[in-house]
Amino acid sequence: MSGLVPVSSTIQTPYEIMYKHLDSEDIIAMTKYISDYQRTESEWKLYRKKIPGELLEKWGEAFTECREKGFCNTHVFKNKIVWNRMMEFERNKKNLDKCTLCANTIQGGTCVGSFKVKANGNMFTPCWM
Repeated sequence: MSGLVPVSSTIQTPYEIMYKHLDSEDIIAMTKYISDYQRTESEWKLYRKKIPGELLEKWGEAFTECREKGFCNTHVFKNKIVWNRMMEFERNKKNLDKCTLCANTIQGGTCVGSFKVKANGNMFTPCWM
């Protein structure tokens, strides 16, 4: 046994989350777009312009929720959208919080949490507190 456990203890599957935001036709379309993206190996920022805005917005909502629930590395395998599950060592699980699963980063400048300077150093306040 590897000692790895899922980062999130959600009972929802990525497919349930996707169907909450997308209908069957949207999922078929996104399967084709993601498959084509994998084949072309182009940069996502350029490739995403091929996807209609409304579909891309719905996909973004589903993608964000899946990531928050611990699913990542979206790809197409055997004509189905497949997600990997984020795993962590059991001993580190108590140190995980919502920031662990957040796509925004302090280094990337996208984190919306705040820093306050205290006498004993910087204090970080996450956006979800």
